[in-house]
Amino acid sequence: MEWMPDPNALRGRVAVVAGATRGAGRGIAAALGEVGATVVCTGRSTRSHRSEYDRAETIEETAELVTRLGGTGIPAPVDHLDPGQVRALADRLRAEHGRIHVLVNDIWGAERLKGGPAQWNTPIWKLDLDVGLRILRLAVDTHLITSQITVSYRQRSPWLFGFRPSPCPCPFLSDLLFLPCAVPSPQLAPQATQSAAHSCSMIRSA
Repeated sequence: MEWMPDPNALRGRVAVVAGATRGAGRGIAAALGEVGATVVCTGRSTRSHRSEYDRAETIEETAELVTRLGGTGIPAPVDHLDPGQVRALADRLRAEHGRIHVLVNDIWGAERLKGGPAQWNTPIWKLDLDVGLRILRLAVDTHLITSQITVSYRQRSPWLFGFRPSPCPCPFLSDLLFLPCAVPSPQLAPQATQSAAHSCSMIRSA
């Protein structure tokens, strides 16, 4: 018997996919749409402005895909390195939806910066420091900023936080693949949050 998603499994639930422009972020947003969720699709690449990644995919396309699949897609331009923009997103979510139920951190955006396989084994002292620090900020700081700000917004229902790890050959990131932290749920209880964990994504979405 062929399995089919329940088109109403997450009807009435609000999900945020941070880094939904392309790749796994777009795929996760689409899957949430298939089960009826309202999906806020964030990223830097819009129809009117491309990120430094300079690719054609946009958050509007992802939102439209979510809607075609049965959910409600909402594009939201956000640079997750900017705490002010993330706070504005959280304020908007609270004003328009009251709460969110799912947060997926899938932010990356340094595909061009990290280079190809030929550069991956370059000794760290031969790499461009500014580029390496930019990669770290895109891969790590974005997740920490988004998590910290959204967790601090008290909600009446639990939030589920998703952080996707993956292998990384990049010298600047190899020692930071899994950041400390499975946060104990009692610590998050005042925020009505069940659990949170952090790792860098490397999922090619910005």
